[in-house]
Amino acid sequence: MKKYYILYLFLTLISATALAQVKVGDNPQIIDPSSVLELESSDKVLVVTRMDNAQMNAVIPLNGAIVYNTDESCLYQYANNNWRSLCVDVMDNETVTTLIDNNDGSFTYTNEVGVITIIQKAFFVDNGDGTFTFDNGNGTPITLDVSDLETTTAITDNGDGTITYTDEDGVDTVLDIAQMVDDYETLTFFSYDAATTDLTYTDEDGVANVYNLGALVAALETTTTIADNGDGTITYTDEDGVDTVLDIAQMVDDYETLTFFSYDAATTDLTYTDEDGVANVYNLGALVAALETTTTLVDNGDGTFTYTDEDGTVTTYDETTTTIALNGDNTNIDYTDENGDLTQLDLTDLVDNLETVTSLTYNTTSNQLEYLDENGVLAQIDLAAIVTNLETLTTLAIGADG
Repeated sequence: MKKYYILYLFLTLISATALAQVKVGDNPQIIDPSSVLELESSDKVLVVTRMDNAQMNAVIPLNGAIVYNTDESCLYQYANNNWRSLCVDVMDNETVTTLIDNNDGSFTYTNEVGVITIIQKAFFVDNGDGTFTFDNGNGTPITLDVSDLETTTAITDNGDGTITYTDEDGVDTVLDIAQMVDDYETLTFFSYDAATTDLTYTDEDGVANVYNLGALVAALETTTTIADNGDGTITYTDEDGVDTVLDIAQMVDDYETLTFFSYDAATTDLTYTDEDGVANVYNLGALVAALETTTTLVDNGDGTFTYTDEDGTVTTYDETTTTIALNGDNTNIDYTDENGDLTQLDLTDLVDNLETVTSLTYNTTSNQLEYLDENGVLAQIDLAAIVTNLETLTTLAIGADG
């Protein structure tokens, strides 16, 4: 029996050598083409060479060799001319640390070996005096003074027609308001009395120049007339005395359409009657209600306003308030800015220093207005030409026959 087994093993090795592939275990006739040695079994395993440390270290195999180290109970691989363990103990290599918030401005950090370290939180505080304190937790706070970084400017009324502007570096610049106003501003007034038809022009020196517009118009007016001829025609006589006869009956027949509008305040109905006598009624109350949009603006009493638009969207606006008012002495203008700071402008000094003089007179000989500006340049306005071009006087009288 033993002879037959040796013969079988010899034949197997010869066959394996010839084929250069060996399949051991189940399905020996099936082997992957890329395999040199292939094992297959559902109840058996591969057991590699078993050695202790001394035995393993005494062997110098090819790189890639594998043994089972019985001393370490672990597989070892020979790589880069050294035996290396293929076993990794996760628990032995794992490190555990913790970081806990103490809720007192500090954290407690515990490292892998249980050493505890207290870490202070960093903070940044506004001290309210132009300085800020920063503490990074190392026990050495740093105070930053930013007051020197702020820029401040000021403007002051000197009471002599000038103002002083002080910039951030403390440099003063004086602005001569008197000279500025003298260069650019003029102050004159016009007023009209409907009862007397007087036009009063008051120049920069307070001199009142009165012109009676009634007299001016009477002197320059041209006259036209229109007369009813009693036969459906009217005669128009122009300023040159030329008569033009207009056939009103024919004009009405050719062009007139007759429509009416009426409004009932009690019902808010607007009634339009067209040329065919058809009445069209439109209720204005309903139209307004359909088209009207509503918005509101409410003072919240805390320096803000609440604006609600047509869609109900609410927007809040911050208020800044400045005031300007005539002082009770009728001489100074009081300006109060958003911070409540009061600045006074002396109108008497300003007007005395800045006023310029112009004049407006009427030349009765030439029927012209003569305006003399601050530079002494005379401009003449021909009222006769203006009235002739723009004014006509017509009358319309109803004849005895209607």
